[in-house]
Amino acid sequence: MANTFDFTNASNLAAVPSMELSTVATGKYDTNPLTNSTYYTVSPYVVADNITDYGAGFAYNATTNITTQAAGSTLVLSPITGACSACHDSSIAIDHMRANGGRFYATRATVLAPGAPQEQCLICHGPGKVAAIGLVHQH
Repeated sequence: MANTFDFTNASNLAAVPSMELSTVATGKYDTNPLTNSTYYTVSPYVVADNITDYGAGFAYNATTNITTQAAGSTLVLSPITGACSACHDSSIAIDHMRANGGRFYATRATVLAPGAPQEQCLICHGPGKVAAIGLVHQH
């Protein structure tokens, strides 16, 4: 659909408050190639000591119809930060996102706590703003 990436599509802009967190870390991480054959895929933003436990992620069991919510210790990205940091991943860019309410590898409990900072990205990067997404990401 046209104009979805830059929020000039009214439906996408209206959906911003309902956008979900992205889970980026659950469980324990291990960079030892003798015990973890996929060690090269471990994020540099997690502690990979095979001791630190980020907890269980969301789960649903269709057989029992039981839903288990993700642990507060799982690490998450806030929605717009998750999208933007996929390309804009320098320390300066991440610091900018965090300074403006973006959450990058933060615990779910911290992000969902009452009064926790909210992303303010669209104040400057929203449609018609000084650094609008559509202005800097022209087709």
